[in-house]
Amino acid sequence: DYLCDGTADDVEIQAAINTLPVTGGELFFLDGTYNFSENLICYPNSESYYITFCGSSNSAVLNVAGNSFGYNNYGESNFTTFSLSNISVQSMQSNFIGNGILIFENCVVKNTNIQLSIYPSLSMVGCHIVSDTSSSINTFIYGGGYTSASQTTFLFANNTVEIKKGTNTTLVSSGGYGSVTGNTFLASEDVSVT
Repeated sequence: DYLCDGTADDVEIQAAINTLPVTGGELFFLDGTYNFSENLICYPNSESYYITFCGSSNSAVLNVAGNSFGYNNYGESNFTTFSLSNISVQSMQSNFIGNGILIFENCVVKNTNIQLSIYPSLSMVGCHIVSDTSSSINTFIYGGGYTSASQTTFLFANNTVEIKKGTNTTLVSSGGYGSVTGNTFLASEDVSVT
């Protein structure tokens, strides 16, 4: 068990990752807010590596605070499965590099930019997506960075999406293959979808 105190919690999270078996494992987060002060990147070193971040509800919040959060196995023949389930993530600027898949299930994902570079795929299902930053352009998912666009695949399905009016958000920008289906876009006085 690792105790986080709300300050530089990425240090304890990285330490927990480092104790996982060579094939990976699961990290369970109790309810609360986990604040990052640095990048948190996994460098898998096995052919089939998986890591799961999960909570019992979306009350476990990973506040990445604009830092990078992801994995990098570029140049390796490895396949990485990076999964987040029943957890909240906010202010994440993530870059997932190399063979693998990024999975979000039943998560709250707020003000986040996800870049898929050099072959990774994405599955985001049953999540609540929120974009309410004041930045002029916010691309939520950018698929197929560098030369691998045609090999990037994604599934964006059955999510609830809130985009605040005036944020100029691009939800998905991908040169790869994907499916965007069954999503609900919320509209209110504060939210506009165009």
